[in-house]
Amino acid sequence: MPIHKEYLFPLFNFLNEHRRIKKRTPSFCADTWKVPYFLRQGSPDTLKEEKKYREFKGWMLDNKHYGRWLSSPGALYAPREYIIPELKKILIVTPQYFGAHFFPSYQPDLISDFTYEQFKNVNKHFSHVGLKYLIAHCHGISTDFICKWSGKTEATVHKDVLESVEGFANTLPYWLWAYRVDMDAIPFTQKRNSIMKFRSRLKVWTDLNTRPQFVRPYKAKLLLPRYLQTPEALSRLPKKTNKRPIDKLLLTRPKNHTPPVIKLHRYKT
Repeated sequence: MPIHKEYLFPLFNFLNEHRRIKKRTPSFCADTWKVPYFLRQGSPDTLKEEKKYREFKGWMLDNKHYGRWLSSPGALYAPREYIIPELKKILIVTPQYFGAHFFPSYQPDLISDFTYEQFKNVNKHFSHVGLKYLIAHCHGISTDFICKWSGKTEATVHKDVLESVEGFANTLPYWLWAYRVDMDAIPFTQKRNSIMKFRSRLKVWTDLNTRPQFVRPYKAKLLLPRYLQTPEALSRLPKKTNKRPIDKLLLTRPKNHTPPVIKLHRYKT
């Protein structure tokens, strides 16, 4: 998988790191990103999805410990609380929204045009093992499973998660992402004595509109007026309301009843 896509599939990086067979998980692209969610919701619509679904399902069954996870009621449901419940105050959004959209696997080429320096920044803040644990938990992998597969204690897993969150939360770009700020509501004017040229400002504005979580905080500060550089101010701005297909594939675990377990069988050849 190309390096720019590795960052957008932390769940599969997590599954690969804890697999019990030599073969890695199948790779996914813009045409097949839905496939893993078909284990819980929906079904393949195209021949590409059908082929990739058979391949992925077989891979999961070959890793018997993943089969045991899939037979648990919460598998591939977003939990109602974060792995550390207090994270809701910091991350702002629900576990479902964070798991589905922070690393948008439905846009595998989102950061394909990044420069080497931009990739260095992404790697610095988003390659932490704790972030993989957080994303895995947002997809219904319980803390017990994470501890069992990683060989770590719950306290160590929580420590890793908190360390990973410190790298990006409580920053201007993250608040823009979490509050789904519509950048059209922010005045695009040249600041007096600004060190950014117009073309650079336009590039930063576009990035903040399409992939704010990957923008460096100092660039967001150079663009936004000071009165909009607090979470309180940003939370009052107009929000993007568009829904994505993934919102029908990764659902929050039902509150009042236990969902059915996933029963997988290999296709007959």
